[in-house]
Amino acid sequence: MRTRFWITLFLFLLPVAPASGAVPAESRTTDYPVPIREPVVRIGISTNGVTVKLSSVGDLVVVDSVTRKTVWRKVHHGDLFVVAEPPEGETLKGDRYVIQVASFSQQDNAERFAERLKQSTDKEVSVKFHEDSMVYRVRVGDFLTSDTAFQSAERLRDRGYEELWVAVDPVRLKGAARLRLVDDRYNANRVDSSVLWVFPHRPAGPMKVNDKAYRGLLEVRIDPSGRLQVINIVHIEEYLRGVVPGEMGPAVYPEIEALKAQAVAARTYVVRNLGQFRAKGFDICDTPRCQVYLGIGGEHPLTDKAIEETRGVILEYQGKPINALYTSTCGGHTENVEGVFLEQKAPYLRGVACYPERPEVIRVRRSHTRKEIRLENGASAESEIALMRILGVLLESDLDPVYLAESASPEEIRQWIHRVLRIIGKAKISANREGDPPRTLRDLSRTLVDDLGWEGRIALNYRDRDLPQVLVYADSSLLDAGEKKRFAYFLKHKIFRPFPDDTLRPDHVPSRAMVLSILHGVARSYDSLFLEKGKFFRIDSAKYLIGESMSPEKYRLSSEAYLFRKMGDRSLPVGELVLYPGDSLRFHLQNDIIDWLELKNSGSGLSDDRSSPLSRWEVRYSREKLEKILRDRFPLGTLQDLEVIKTGVSGRVTELLVKGSRGDFRIRGFRIRTALKIRETLFVLDRQFGLDGTVQDFIFSGRGWGHGVGLCQVGAYGMALREVRFDKILHHYYTQVKLRKNYGSGFSRP
Repeated sequence: MRTRFWITLFLFLLPVAPASGAVPAESRTTDYPVPIREPVVRIGISTNGVTVKLSSVGDLVVVDSVTRKTVWRKVHHGDLFVVAEPPEGETLKGDRYVIQVASFSQQDNAERFAERLKQSTDKEVSVKFHEDSMVYRVRVGDFLTSDTAFQSAERLRDRGYEELWVAVDPVRLKGAARLRLVDDRYNANRVDSSVLWVFPHRPAGPMKVNDKAYRGLLEVRIDPSGRLQVINIVHIEEYLRGVVPGEMGPAVYPEIEALKAQAVAARTYVVRNLGQFRAKGFDICDTPRCQVYLGIGGEHPLTDKAIEETRGVILEYQGKPINALYTSTCGGHTENVEGVFLEQKAPYLRGVACYPERPEVIRVRRSHTRKEIRLENGASAESEIALMRILGVLLESDLDPVYLAESASPEEIRQWIHRVLRIIGKAKISANREGDPPRTLRDLSRTLVDDLGWEGRIALNYRDRDLPQVLVYADSSLLDAGEKKRFAYFLKHKIFRPFPDDTLRPDHVPSRAMVLSILHGVARSYDSLFLEKGKFFRIDSAKYLIGESMSPEKYRLSSEAYLFRKMGDRSLPVGELVLYPGDSLRFHLQNDIIDWLELKNSGSGLSDDRSSPLSRWEVRYSREKLEKILRDRFPLGTLQDLEVIKTGVSGRVTELLVKGSRGDFRIRGFRIRTALKIRETLFVLDRQFGLDGTVQDFIFSGRGWGHGVGLCQVGAYGMALREVRFDKILHHYYTQVKLRKNYGSGFSRP
């Protein structure tokens, strides 16, 4: 028994070998063992290529795809592992290196270029179709090491070829791999089948691939490079249920019109690109190379609704499905497709602005404006004191700035503390507390710790040996050890604030405003300010449409509401707010009426994609670090400089010159992003120089995330916030296109 276990484990860990070849698309049958409505899509599921774990709540049935007979057992219980067993005498080898010299959209142009290239090299020249970008790539050589590839690339550069790119391809093995099944008790069985179909024993039950759930049917085979390939076969609309939330999360972008636009784009993309990976046995991959596919685990009711409400709708140009490219964040403007994907040309993929034509401005006015309230330490406290008023800690008549600037009496402080304790649910704890009424900041720190019961948490957070590092203010010596711990804790949690001259002033008698600001900090620490977060949509019949839920609520704004604009750390009182759809807001509700409203000024401008955290970014590389990154692709020697040669309609860099001690190399289009390992090609380049005049640092200041072509996903969300319908969103980003319903009629696989 022990011998069989070790033999099985050895076979389980063996490297993968290649298959004799993928089953041609023409010979594939659509007579599947489980009902799947046409049109179907075959998705290549990402695995490690060595082993895969399959399971199902309803157990699994595994059949040979040709004979339809069950394999090994009629029903497989528990986990089932599929292993690729290498041919005898072979092991999985590493990668090989090739030099890419050019790429073309037409095969005849690629072959003519390859014939000319053969005159410049003694290495093998090949033309290979690339599924991802749908182009024909002209490549040189089959090198075992990157060094030999770089040496040949240098010789080609000397002959005038500047757009060189060292790429990596997997090595094919000579023999044919076999499939082996292993159960969860390490029993193993080698099978003669080259392609397996796997489905649940109980109808309609989900299956799992490495613990990720899928619908439909699974197909397991070995791809041309000798690695396991799992394929999920489902109806296209079922496939979209795992794609749309993966590409545009409904929790982050809860706008149905934006999700409907994404659903149509994703549906169009898969219809256009069916058969893209035909040589590998599937239609489309499950990663951002194609479209992110999450399976059942990604499904969400809101995206399901978006898919159902656009069921069968695709985008067409001149009667054919378009290549519906889309990007996450376009940085305020999309790009012409040929500026990013050089070999592609499409009149419907033109660069467009990602801004509203006419900003929808709503002006909100108060009947009167609050005066600024400054604390002794220089902080602004208007919004904090307004919340204390709303929560009932003080009266409306107490908001006079002169009154608030005066010192608070011990009785007032004690009264306000008790009101705050009731708000945060601490009134019972402090009911029996005794002691002198607080007057100074020193007194107040002691009283608050006693009333709140914070002795334990302060002792845990700070020990005597911590104090020299955490409390370094000019007058810290005025505090004893216990007081230092209290002040340190209050400062860390922004309940106390230091004075501008780097002092704590423990014997300072605080103003009423300062005491209220401190109590605001206490309530905030217990999440007892009762503030809501949301995004502004529009005003309709004197009501705001605000909220972050899937169905935002409508709230009316009080004519006496406190209005604030948050600038950095300061929240400033204003007499009016100018709001744009998508603005981030905080607000307080009293009987569903907004009585306190704060607009956060993000500084992100007004583009429709401004809500993206990557609408603006900056990356800094030292010369040495960028040189190391670029050396993976180019034999440049020492990196000397970068030069932007050309930009597109959006400002994206479409051609870049890399200058090295061994020569210069040109990069164009999307390769600029991958070569530099940055988020987008919409950037400006800055440099810092050393005393010797050489570049020391490269700084890329950019906008956006992705390739910048087609639908801008976050921009679509911004348009939906402005109540733009999904069809208008699509016509904005894809020009000269038409929407067509029922793509299934007359549908045929390419």
